[in-house]
Order: sequence, then structure tokens, then C-alpha cells
Amino acid sequence: MHDVATKLRNGMDICLAGACGVGKTHMACSILRSACRHSSGRYCSALELSSRVRATYHESPRRTEYDVLAPLKACKFLVIDDWQYLGELEGRHRIFFDLFDSRYREGLPTLVILNSDERRVATLLGPQVTSRISGSGEFVYITWPSFRANAHKEG
Repeated sequence: MHDVATKLRNGMDICLAGACGVGKTHMACSILRSACRHSSGRYCSALELSSRVRATYHESPRRTEYDVLAPLKACKFLVIDDWQYLGELEGRHRIFFDLFDSRYREGLPTLVILNSDERRVATLLGPQVTSRISGSGEFVYITWPSFRANAHKEG
């Protein structure tokens, strides 16, 4: 966790990937809480953000995608959880790429969390986001066993 936090403070983008229950979200929230003592930061799930963007297409008075994305583009640290739920829809990938790319250009670190094994990460992120993380950050693959599965077994 300390290594990931240091890399984010140094402006690197990070992708945490691994199975469900290994502690990715817990780690990211701990890092974000620590970072927010000195800077602004935000956490959002991909589903929540996607829903907020889709809602702008039907709201009255009309908010725009920009209204939803602007605070996320500007905060010092951003965590986007459960990116894998975006699926393959071109429009959703365009919106998330716009958010990620805007932060990339401004040198603002983003931590992306995926429930995925190493083989599927590039497909789920898309080639542009994968390229940017490869160039300016790091992929961290968490391979230890699920805490939730172990807790369930221990009763």
C-alpha cells in the first residue's frame, strides 16, 4: 500500500487488478483518505459515474456530461472502482477515456481498480488507457487469496 501511495503522490497512474475480495478497494480508500488530508480527492465507482452521465441525457433542467466530469477532472487524486463493469460499449469507453486522458494531460494521478486477471486488463481498459498507464504509471496485480473467501471459510 505504501508503494502505491508513493507512486500516486509522485503523479503516477496506477491500475490495481485482481480477484474479488483481495482488498483492492480497501487499499485504494485508505490511500485516498491519507492523500485527502493534504489535497482534494474523489472516489467513484464506474457504475455510479456511468449512471450519473446517462442521467444527464434525461434531466431537466439539463446538466451536461461536463457538469458531471469536471469535478473529477480537477481533483488532485481520483479512484475509479470496478472499471470492468463498463463493458464494451463505445460511448462509455469514450467518456471514461475523456476523463482519464484529461487527468493524464494535467499530470493528475488516477487509480483504476479492476476485478480481473492480468490477461484481461488491457481489453477491459481499452488500448488508449492501457497505453497511458504503461507510459506514466504502473499495473499492480494482486494475487493473494481473497480475504472474503477466507473469512467465510473460517466462519
